[in-house]
Amino acid sequence: GDEAFQSTALTSIQLRRGLVRIGRRAFQYTASLGTVDIPDSVRVIEDGAFASSSVSAVTVGNGTLEIGAGAFASCGSLTVLDLPESLTSIGDSAFQSSGLTSIILRSGLVSMGSSAFMSCVSLVDISIPSSLASLGNNTFTGCVSLESIALPTSVSVIGSYVFDSCTSLRTISMPTSVTRISQHAFSSCTALSVISLPTSLNRIDAGAFARTSLQTIDIPSSCSVLGDEAFQSTALTSIQLRR
Repeated sequence: GDEAFQSTALTSIQLRRGLVRIGRRAFQYTASLGTVDIPDSVRVIEDGAFASSSVSAVTVGNGTLEIGAGAFASCGSLTVLDLPESLTSIGDSAFQSSGLTSIILRSGLVSMGSSAFMSCVSLVDISIPSSLASLGNNTFTGCVSLESIALPTSVSVIGSYVFDSCTSLRTISMPTSVTRISQHAFSSCTALSVISLPTSLNRIDAGAFARTSLQTIDIPSSCSVLGDEAFQSTALTSIQLRR
């Protein structure tokens, strides 16, 4: 249930098969908790279930469908996570400000909430599955160690502030499925000097590439909207606007 073991001195837990739901804030603020094995029978990990805990290693069983909002937020000792094929939904701020360096997302994932990995300052490696249709607002904002990202062909819209202030981001693979780059999607990506825009792109919203190191840009003829301050304070030396 909700807050069942919140703020306790637990150092270990044995969760047995048969458990189907971990309640809201069930293990929040458990300051001595280490490894957690979540059985295959668990379907939902509720909002804030392990938030601000000391959990350092988590095995999520192949049966879990949903990880709620803030479920592992501010888990500074959690560094690596491999999520199961069964997972379909990650809630808002689920891993915000955690210690993650690497995470594997598998092909069952359909929905990822806003700020899911915001301020994961040690995150270097993440693979986005082709089942995911869009990236929500602020998904990777402030992930200052993230160096490259490959977007799958399922993504059509890059949300607002998705990669804002990812100061180490140098390489982006953007598929031809992308039609919109929302406001400030790549703003303050100060290491970003080169990007290839797909011929499918319809609009670039306000501040999308502001304060980057882009030196050249080729805007395709499909693009009908170029937002305010889209390339403000960049290193651009040449621009190609196509008919």
